[in-house]
Amino acid sequence: MVAIDKSLCGAAGVHFVASQLSMRGMIALITLRNTRGIDFVVLSPDGAEHASIQVKTRQKKASHWLVGSGFEQFRGPRCWYVFVRWLPEQQFEAFLEAADVVADEARRRLRAGIRRGNKKFAPSWDLPGDSSSVKRLRKQWEDFSVGKHRIA
Repeated sequence: MVAIDKSLCGAAGVHFVASQLSMRGMIALITLRNTRGIDFVVLSPDGAEHASIQVKTRQKKASHWLVGSGFEQFRGPRCWYVFVRWLPEQQFEAFLEAADVVADEARRRLRAGIRRGNKKFAPSWDLPGDSSSVKRLRKQWEDFSVGKHRIA
């Protein structure tokens, strides 16, 4: 794949996630570009249930995503991260994790970086190294639906 502008790649990831959720019967409302906090809100068709989604996209088969400095404010039982990566097979792959879990990991990694003497250490999240955890995160994404399951 030819490298494209990061903002275009990010937009493609957001639209991929929104389209997948729409095809599962949910209403995905993408926020205005550069809205702080979330990339979109997803609702059940009747509007009774909702979740906030933050999408992080990589242009390659990566296992590391930067989450940004606002990770501490993006927390709660209805907040989720979808980590998207572009595969050599010319398709996206996605993993779903609760925002609280991502924030805890990002905070842990920041503290570890500071202990090592790094003055500026970008908050990040890594795909776990074991295949069972990767399968769990992939399955969480595949099963995420307000039609069959409660979001929170």
